[in-house]
Amino acid sequence: MKTIAEKLNSKNLKATPQRIAIYDYLIQNRNHPNAETIYAALKTEYPAMSLATVYKTVASLRDVGLVQEINVGEDSFRYDAFTDDHAHVICRHCHKVYDYEQNVDVAQSVREIESRFDVAVDACKMFFYGTCTECAKKKA
Repeated sequence: MKTIAEKLNSKNLKATPQRIAIYDYLIQNRNHPNAETIYAALKTEYPAMSLATVYKTVASLRDVGLVQEINVGEDSFRYDAFTDDHAHVICRHCHKVYDYEQNVDVAQSVREIESRFDVAVDACKMFFYGTCTECAKKKA
Protein backbone atom coordinates (compact mmCIF):
# COMPACT_ATOMS: atom_id res chain seq x y z
CA MET A 1 0.00 0.00 0.00
CA LYS A 2 1.32 3.43 -0.96
CA THR A 3 2.20 5.98 1.68
CA ILE A 4 0.53 9.38 1.53
CA ALA A 5 3.75 10.90 0.20
CA GLU A 6 3.88 8.27 -2.55
CA LYS A 7 0.24 8.91 -3.48
CA LEU A 8 0.89 12.66 -3.72
CA ASN A 9 4.09 12.17 -5.72
CA SER A 10 2.35 9.74 -8.10
CA LYS A 11 -0.06 12.59 -8.93
CA ASN A 12 2.84 15.05 -9.44
CA LEU A 13 2.13 16.85 -6.18
CA LYS A 14 5.06 17.68 -3.93
CA ALA A 15 4.65 15.88 -0.61
CA THR A 16 4.94 18.88 1.71
CA PRO A 17 4.21 18.41 5.43
CA GLN A 18 1.03 20.50 5.06
CA ARG A 19 -0.26 18.49 2.08
CA ILE A 20 0.46 15.24 3.87
CA ALA A 21 -1.32 16.47 7.01
CA ILE A 22 -4.38 17.69 5.09
CA TYR A 23 -4.73 14.53 3.00
CA ASP A 24 -4.15 12.33 6.06
CA TYR A 25 -6.82 14.26 7.96
CA LEU A 26 -9.28 13.66 5.12
CA ILE A 27 -8.43 9.95 5.01
CA GLN A 28 -8.88 9.62 8.77
CA ASN A 29 -12.08 11.69 9.04
CA ARG A 30 -15.04 10.37 7.11
CA ASN A 31 -17.26 13.24 8.30
CA HIS A 32 -16.76 15.20 5.05
CA PRO A 33 -15.15 18.32 6.52
CA ASN A 34 -14.91 21.69 4.81
CA ALA A 35 -11.66 23.65 4.50
CA GLU A 36 -12.37 25.68 7.65
CA THR A 37 -12.85 22.49 9.70
CA ILE A 38 -9.62 21.02 8.36
CA TYR A 39 -7.76 24.24 9.14
CA ALA A 40 -9.16 24.41 12.70
CA ALA A 41 -8.17 20.79 13.33
CA LEU A 42 -4.59 21.20 12.08
CA LYS A 43 -3.63 24.77 13.02
CA THR A 44 -2.22 23.86 16.44
CA GLU A 45 0.11 21.23 14.98
CA TYR A 46 0.91 23.37 11.91
CA PRO A 47 0.81 27.00 13.10
CA ALA A 48 2.46 28.31 9.92
CA MET A 49 -0.26 26.78 7.76
CA SER A 50 -2.85 29.29 6.55
CA LEU A 51 -6.47 28.79 5.60
CA ALA A 52 -5.45 29.72 2.05
CA THR A 53 -3.01 26.79 2.06
CA VAL A 54 -5.85 24.45 3.03
CA TYR A 55 -8.06 25.80 0.22
CA LYS A 56 -5.25 25.46 -2.34
CA THR A 57 -4.39 21.96 -1.13
CA VAL A 58 -7.93 20.57 -1.24
CA ALA A 59 -8.33 22.08 -4.72
CA SER A 60 -5.12 20.36 -5.84
CA LEU A 61 -6.20 17.07 -4.28
CA ARG A 62 -9.56 17.38 -6.01
CA ASP A 63 -7.98 18.22 -9.36
CA VAL A 64 -5.85 15.06 -9.33
CA GLY A 65 -8.68 12.82 -8.12
CA LEU A 66 -7.46 12.12 -4.59
CA VAL A 67 -10.55 13.70 -3.00
CA GLN A 68 -14.12 14.42 -3.99
CA GLU A 69 -15.63 17.85 -3.57
CA ILE A 70 -19.21 17.77 -2.29
CA ASN A 71 -21.74 20.59 -2.35
CA VAL A 72 -24.30 20.02 0.39
CA GLY A 73 -26.00 23.40 0.09
CA GLU A 74 -23.80 25.32 2.50
CA ASP A 75 -21.52 28.28 1.84
CA SER A 76 -18.49 26.02 1.42
CA PHE A 77 -17.68 22.68 -0.15
CA ARG A 78 -17.03 19.50 1.81
CA TYR A 79 -14.27 17.01 0.98
CA ASP A 80 -14.19 13.22 0.91
CA ALA A 81 -10.99 11.17 0.49
CA PHE A 82 -13.04 8.05 -0.19
CA THR A 83 -13.14 8.33 -3.98
CA ASP A 84 -14.59 4.94 -4.90
CA ASP A 85 -18.05 5.20 -6.44
CA HIS A 86 -20.57 5.72 -3.67
CA ALA A 87 -23.60 7.84 -2.91
CA HIS A 88 -23.98 10.43 -0.17
CA VAL A 89 -26.93 10.88 2.18
CA ILE A 90 -27.36 14.49 3.32
CA CYS A 91 -29.56 15.90 6.07
CA ARG A 92 -31.28 19.01 4.73
CA HIS A 93 -31.25 20.64 8.17
CA CYS A 94 -27.90 20.01 9.87
CA HIS A 95 -26.05 19.15 6.62
CA LYS A 96 -24.53 16.02 8.13
CA VAL A 97 -23.20 13.81 5.32
CA TYR A 98 -23.13 10.03 5.37
CA ASP A 99 -21.46 7.67 2.90
CA TYR A 100 -23.75 5.11 1.31
CA GLU A 101 -21.34 2.47 0.10
CA GLN A 102 -23.86 -0.11 -1.04
CA ASN A 103 -23.90 -0.85 -4.74
CA VAL A 104 -26.15 1.70 -6.41
CA ASP A 105 -26.67 0.29 -9.89
CA VAL A 106 -26.85 3.21 -12.29
CA ALA A 107 -25.50 1.28 -15.28
CA GLN A 108 -28.85 1.28 -17.07
CA SER A 109 -29.26 5.03 -16.57
CA VAL A 110 -25.72 5.64 -17.80
CA ARG A 111 -26.37 3.61 -20.96
CA GLU A 112 -29.60 5.53 -21.57
CA ILE A 113 -27.95 8.90 -20.99
CA GLU A 114 -25.04 8.03 -23.27
CA SER A 115 -27.40 6.94 -26.01
CA ARG A 116 -29.93 9.74 -25.65
CA PHE A 117 -27.47 12.61 -25.37
CA ASP A 118 -24.56 11.12 -27.36
CA VAL A 119 -22.13 11.65 -24.49
CA ALA A 120 -19.61 9.33 -22.87
CA VAL A 121 -20.33 9.42 -19.13
CA ASP A 122 -17.12 9.21 -17.10
CA ALA A 123 -18.42 10.17 -13.66
CA CYS A 124 -21.62 10.13 -11.67
CA LYS A 125 -22.43 11.60 -8.25
CA MET A 126 -25.52 10.52 -6.41
CA PHE A 127 -27.06 12.34 -3.45
CA PHE A 128 -30.00 11.39 -1.26
CA TYR A 129 -31.55 14.16 0.83
CA GLY A 130 -33.70 13.85 3.91
CA THR A 131 -33.94 14.62 7.61
CA CYS A 132 -31.76 12.78 10.11
CA THR A 133 -33.27 11.40 13.31
CA GLU A 134 -31.69 14.10 15.49
CA CYS A 135 -33.15 16.92 13.39
CA ALA A 136 -36.53 15.19 13.23
CA LYS A 137 -36.61 15.02 17.05
CA LYS A 138 -35.82 18.76 17.26
CA LYS A 139 -38.66 19.60 14.90
CA ALA A 140 -41.21 17.49 16.81
